[in-house]
Amino acid sequence: MSCVSCGSCGAPTLASGLSLSRSAAAPLTPDSFQYLLKRCGAAAGVKAHPHMLRHGCGHHLVNTGVNTRMIQDYLGHVDLRHTERYTELDGQRFRGLWKRNN
Repeated sequence: MSCVSCGSCGAPTLASGLSLSRSAAAPLTPDSFQYLLKRCGAAAGVKAHPHMLRHGCGHHLVNTGVNTRMIQDYLGHVDLRHTERYTELDGQRFRGLWKRNN
């Protein structure tokens, strides 16, 4: 089984017909979403799980300059230290900072 794109809308789908399209007949259950993600990850050669999407979203928001407090609220973190971990991992965004500001 492999991941393919839906021909009509481009939504990710499995060859078996499980789709992330809004036009699906029934809502996608958490179990079926996890199954879909696991299979697509396997097809891409990575071990994927739903929490990776949450982390990816957090890293993307930090790297595009979204305020840390806004990210904290969006992700539902009670403690800001949990959100700040996303800022520690990407040193690339700080390259040249001293040259630009000095």
